[in-house]
Amino acid sequence: TDSIPGNETLSALDLLGRLAGVNVVGSYPNQKVNIGLFLLDGIEVGLEYIQGMRANEVLFVDVLRRSSAAIYGSRGARGVAAFYTDRGYSFDKKIEPKEVPGITNFAIPGFYIAREFYKSNYDKAEKVHEKPDYRTTLFWEPNFEANEDGSASINFFTGDTTGSYLVKVEGVTSEGQPVSALQRIEVQQAN
Repeated sequence: TDSIPGNETLSALDLLGRLAGVNVVGSYPNQKVNIGLFLLDGIEVGLEYIQGMRANEVLFVDVLRRSSAAIYGSRGARGVAAFYTDRGYSFDKKIEPKEVPGITNFAIPGFYIAREFYKSNYDKAEKVHEKPDYRTTLFWEPNFEANEDGSASINFFTGDTTGSYLVKVEGVTSEGQPVSALQRIEVQQAN
């Protein structure tokens, strides 16, 4: 997608809509498309997941129709949109586990230890808080778990820029199914 001018303002479905025979209606993040099945790096995902993706997250898109989509059975009858990202696993990579005596080691492709993301805490007075806070990503938590009833809550400080922010939650269920949700929040007053 680097070759597409203005790709940072496009959604993943906007990219898909540029392909022949694909109709995308609506605006991000509530777009609809005339495709029945969606794949992300080879894994089936729902339309809601793709609706939340931006074009600059996509390496390339492939659309399968008719006989090419037959492998997916009736699920692929309206076509298959396969999105590929640079996050997908490459079999060219070699992951070598550390050797520990008495322990059997193995590597699971695609898993890693997430880096810690900076979290501002304005409850404590610090010299650094005197500077304006113009972060565009306000909160990032890669190891977040919901309660048994599926509910969860988070708390974070916003930056000094007022306006509309997009909250994007992505995860994996205990059964391995990817999930995604989008919501807008409005910051009306700076910290």
